[in-house]
Amino acid sequence: MDGFVDFYDKFYLLVPLVQELFITVRERIEEVQNTALDRIVSALNLQEAEDQQELREMLYKKLKPVFQEHNQSIFRFRNPSSSGEDEDEEDEFIRHFAQTIYKPRVLPLISSIEDGEHVENLEENLASDDFIELVKSVFQ
Repeated sequence: MDGFVDFYDKFYLLVPLVQELFITVRERIEEVQNTALDRIVSALNLQEAEDQQELREMLYKKLKPVFQEHNQSIFRFRNPSSSGEDEDEEDEFIRHFAQTIYKPRVLPLISSIEDGEHVENLEENLASDDFIELVKSVFQ
């Protein structure tokens, strides 16, 4: 929880920040899962849309345990064209995720309370290595 160190004593902000992080990460996981399923279905080149939907549902049921068991290794924040598992690259993608996806979702909450005095704290927390570790742990 060191990812939100500036909000420890402000539970009215900490709880929604953590909740939104889990929601945002879950949406990212579902996006990656859906992309994988779509690629498999399109590779099979089925003509009927009904067949595609049935296959997609069946694949999701069959692959769900795999997705759940291997979240951290499957859902990496790294460039798909990258061959290695460079931790710096992964951290950079998490920073990008924090700034472009997560921050816009929580900024209205933070800026509306107490005349936005916590916005700077949020910026600092999102840039911290502790926040990156928190995001990685949410994937586990």
